[in-house]
Parts: sequence; C-alpha cells; structure tokens
Amino acid sequence: MPIAGASQASILCNIQAWVDRFDLAPCIRLQSQVTRAAATEDGWTVETPTNAYHSRFLICASGGHNRPFIPPVQRRAASILEFHSALLEDPGQLTGRDVVVVGGGASAYDLLDLCFEQIARRVMWVHRALRWMVPTRKPRHQAESLRDLARQQMSGASVQALSASMNLDLNARYDKFGLNGILPDHAFDFRNDQLIPGRARMIGHFNQIDQRPGEVLSFEGRTITLSSYETIQADLILWGTGYEMDLRFLDSPTLAHVKHVSQLAGRCGALFHALDMPRLFFLAVIL
Repeated sequence: MPIAGASQASILCNIQAWVDRFDLAPCIRLQSQVTRAAATEDGWTVETPTNAYHSRFLICASGGHNRPFIPPVQRRAASILEFHSALLEDPGQLTGRDVVVVGGGASAYDLLDLCFEQIARRVMWVHRALRWMVPTRKPRHQAESLRDLARQQMSGASVQALSASMNLDLNARYDKFGLNGILPDHAFDFRNDQLIPGRARMIGHFNQIDQRPGEVLSFEGRTITLSSYETIQADLILWGTGYEMDLRFLDSPTLAHVKHVSQLAGRCGALFHALDMPRLFFLAVIL
C-alpha cells in the first residue's frame, strides 16, 4: 500500500488503503470523544457519550499535542480576530490584513509562511524562545535529505558528536540565508531539539517581518500590549503557541495533571508502559 506523495490527499488515500486492506472500518468510531477511562479488576472501561467499551488493555494514542494552547492573556472589548494554528479554517482571512503571529516554533513558522502566501498587508511576529529550523528554499515536504545524518549514526558517532556537527551546519545555514537575527539562544542538541524544516516563503520574505521579541500581555480593541509595554495595532492574531496533552479523561488524579510528554515520560517505564495504572500504554512518550 504505497503512499503516492506528501500531500493531504495522498496521506488520506494511504490511510483509507490500510482501513480497506485489514477491514478496520467496523472497529472505528469517529466523532466519539472519550469522556472517561477507568481501570477495572480485569482491564479497562472506556466511556463515550453513547457507549461503553471493555478491554483488557488500554493504549492511549491521543498524542502529545491534542489540546491547542493559547496563553491566558487579558482581553478587553477586543475587536481582533484570533485563531490558534490548528483552528484557522479559512486562510483567505489573512489577505490584506495586519496580522500578528505569536510563537517561536514550527507552528509559528507555518503561520508566517501562510501570511505571505495569502498576501497579508503587514506581518508582525511576537516570539519569546525560538526553536531551531533547517533553513531551505524547498517546500517543507522536500526538505533536506537526512542520509548524511543516518550515515554518521550508523558509524557509531555519539549524540554529542552528532549534535556538534549539526550545530555547525545549522549556524552556517542561518548565516547563508541572513537569519542570524533569529538564532536560538542555545546550541542544537539532538536530545532536546527537532530538525524542523525551514519555511520557504517565510525565509524569502524575512526582511518584511516586523519582529517583536517578548510576549502578548493583553489586547483591547485593535491594540495589543506586549511584555515590553510596546503597543501594536492589528486586525488578526494567530497563535502558533503549540499544544498540550489532555489526559483528564483518565480516572487518575496523577495523570490528569500531565500536560507535556516530558512529564509523562517520568511516569512510564519500558518506553511507554504506564507506572501509575495497570495495563495502560502511551504511544506519545516514544516521540
């Protein structure tokens, strides 16, 4: 069941091929939110608004990014449109508008790219900590090959050596593309950083981005106040502030408060076997 390409349509066709090949449709319940999952003497009971399901094991595959996170800023009579990156359904709303993008990671890079694709009138970028990316002018699904990295790994190079080599390469790329102004404040380390493909339009229009390091404190009307107490005017704010885990459906006071994969990792053994509850497994931890 080969995948035809990296487009959304190709990925959907590939998923459908697996469903058809293994006759999975009767076992799938779409639009069925899990409201509660509780351990029993011999396994688990999983409840949805319409049914309850019983099993010996529970695999929680809801991922590490299943709840969009928007900072709790103060809003007073705000007339600004706002969307989290996961909830922007009509990119055409950016056209001809003054747009603020908030965040310093992959989601923010996507949104900045989208602003130039949709010809926003003005693009402002509010960021705090920045994530590393791999600068390139290629589309994100055609990002640089990882074969050289794989060869180094196969040769037995240590994580420290791989990180040092990648750090040199990334710094050279940032310099080549004129992106030294957004160099992260820490050296690249494979134990903590991801190789995020660069966004071609964002890089190509980098000099047109009005950067405002800091955070959003509040907004009133069309006026946004930043942590530096500067104010900016905007029509629309896009939150590229990432995601949190939401495990409150689990009948466990300990796990209900977990919001990040790093927190969950400390509560699992053997990669993804939960330590707090029996017969429970998390796939997100191995990310």
